[in-house]
Amino acid sequence: MQYKYPVFLLAYLLGALPFGVIAARICGVDIFKVGSGSTGATNVIRACGKAWGLAVFTLDVLKGALAAYLGLLVFPPDAAPHNSWLIVLCGLLAMLGHAASIFIKFRGGKAAATGLGVALVLDWRIFIIAGLITLLIRQLSGYQSAASLGAGLAAVILFWIIPHPLAYQLLATAAVAFVWFKHLPNIQRLLAGTETKITARKNG
Repeated sequence: MQYKYPVFLLAYLLGALPFGVIAARICGVDIFKVGSGSTGATNVIRACGKAWGLAVFTLDVLKGALAAYLGLLVFPPDAAPHNSWLIVLCGLLAMLGHAASIFIKFRGGKAAATGLGVALVLDWRIFIIAGLITLLIRQLSGYQSAASLGAGLAAVILFWIIPHPLAYQLLATAAVAFVWFKHLPNIQRLLAGTETKITARKNG
């Protein structure tokens, strides 16, 4: 079993890949000096435009999905009762890597997209529903923060309503709590009516 443990480090390192920083540097911007300073896709849209933001969002989803998929490969859920917990740990480590990346002095984003990627592997149905809710709320409100919060809340409810291993249900709860915690400043601005709507750089 011990030879399998490096997958946890790999899951963290996958999550830590700072695609937002890389994209911003390519388009000549310091992402930490734009908007919220987050490395997530929303801030990349502000810094570089929609195309760059979509690319970063896709890559952030994929790195979360890959980390969870590696967990499934290394710890098949049918092989041992506790393996579902180890798969969950891979997903959480990927989210932690995104939010506190060793490659950028433990800075990062809010991990919503990376968590969405983890959900894709654990239950693609919830991934699709959460994705649709994200698009709907963002379209209606113009706030990406509200969209992420709403989609996360819907996802955790669905993980508990639809039969899943307890580890997956607790993962969803912990992951969404983490995302909401990272969004506390956004929540305060939403309540105060001062949150900034998502807007792209005009030449993006």
